Amino acid sequence: MRPTPLDLDLLREVVARELFDWGTIGAEGFAVRHELLPAVPSAPRAGASPFARASAVPPSPPTPDSLVAVLGEVCAALALPFEPQALWAGSAEPGARVDLGPGGQVRVHSPWCATPGEAERTAGAALDRLRAGLFERGLVLIAVGAEPWHAESTRAGADTTPWGVAQERVYASAGPLGAFALRASAGTVASVAFGGVQRGPARWRAAWLLAPLFEALFAHSPLERGASARQKSVRANAWRHAEPSRCGFPRDVIDTPAMAPADQYLEYALSARALWVIGVGEVFPLERALTFGEWNRAGFEGRFPTLDDWRCHLATLRPLVRPAGYLALECADAQGRAFAGVPLALAALLVCDDLALHEVVQRLGCQRSHARGRLDVAARDALLDPGLAEDARALFAIAAEALERAPAGWLSDSQARALEVFRTRFVRRGRAPADEVLDLFLENGSLSLAQLEALEDEWCAAVGVPVTWRAARRSA
Repeated sequence: MRPTPLDLDLLREVVARELFDWGTIGAEGFAVRHELLPAVPSAPRAGASPFARASAVPPSPPTPDSLVAVLGEVCAALALPFEPQALWAGSAEPGARVDLGPGGQVRVHSPWCATPGEAERTAGAALDRLRAGLFERGLVLIAVGAEPWHAESTRAGADTTPWGVAQERVYASAGPLGAFALRASAGTVASVAFGGVQRGPARWRAAWLLAPLFEALFAHSPLERGASARQKSVRANAWRHAEPSRCGFPRDVIDTPAMAPADQYLEYALSARALWVIGVGEVFPLERALTFGEWNRAGFEGRFPTLDDWRCHLATLRPLVRPAGYLALECADAQGRAFAGVPLALAALLVCDDLALHEVVQRLGCQRSHARGRLDVAARDALLDPGLAEDARALFAIAAEALERAPAGWLSDSQARALEVFRTRFVRRGRAPADEVLDLFLENGSLSLAQLEALEDEWCAAVGVPVTWRAARRSA
């Protein structure tokens, strides 16, 4: 452990070189990560009608040990690499693999691909095979943005390393939403290359303008603990308030948009709460609020951070748009299989087409100062907000024109169909996937696993996505 502070120029160099490596001019790349909540379908309650469906009883979360064991066996049979404890969400370039989130969320990553269509085809195929394999072992994967039935305490922390335990304790100490965000939420991450030193800064700024719209468009978590949450995205609200210094918007992205992106992010990271101090063979959770900048200036019990501490700190931050040598947009709730490829398709069309990028900035630039307020509205109302709905329609129109300019096959056929169905079914009507989930709940007074699955099947039929894992269930 260093006995003196790290030089700020050295910290900035790490941010600039490792997070904002703009890449080769014109070089493109794409990846997607689908995150789903594992569950064990429950048996009917004692005394229930013999005609009651087993799925009418809310499913229960699996234990971490059983989840790891089953996933390991299924992934081995499918030749899918499996990492039981992926400590740092942003520590490596996306690769084709399966890993677990801090609450046992099952995360399916695509490899880094030349087109968004290839990324979605690869991830979608892996996800379908995984869901079918897990069903045979008595597990289902729920494609929603947050646990709709149970408290977060029912989902035990999956990362039992000292680092994972320390992270849990820090988030729990930050407030009641910390544990919920870590354990009970699930999202879709769309990753896009910076595209070179000329395009990279513009894409960075545009992605932040898009963040509130993506939260509204892809809201898919309107329930918590079996009741309406009076929000369209419980996940977005939880992450916003879980540990505010580590999540949400870097201040300078809003207040000083002309500042260099690396400088914006440096200030944000220094002002973010540190999770732990690493000693000799020990990890000390920082349960009192201590930013990395404060730790670096004054130390903690005589310990000062190292560059490895700085890199770990950077990798565990959860802004809505994360730099990792590429752009990772973490603004969307987990989507049903039919629409799982839409966040990546929309992001790619809007930031990788130069004309579309310019139109996005022209359209949304005037909203920059209202971005934080728009995030709260997006989580609460989604596209019921007139301003967000109008901007969403405009973005889909811009994306449709960009798709006409894109090379043939740039999006997969299912992605292109899903984009149009999503536009017709939701955007033009001022609705999000959460609204249809909420409709089911309000019609029945409850929401069962069977109803969620039927809705997902309906969406798949509208897009033309084969429901292969359901076919395995029907034939069982």
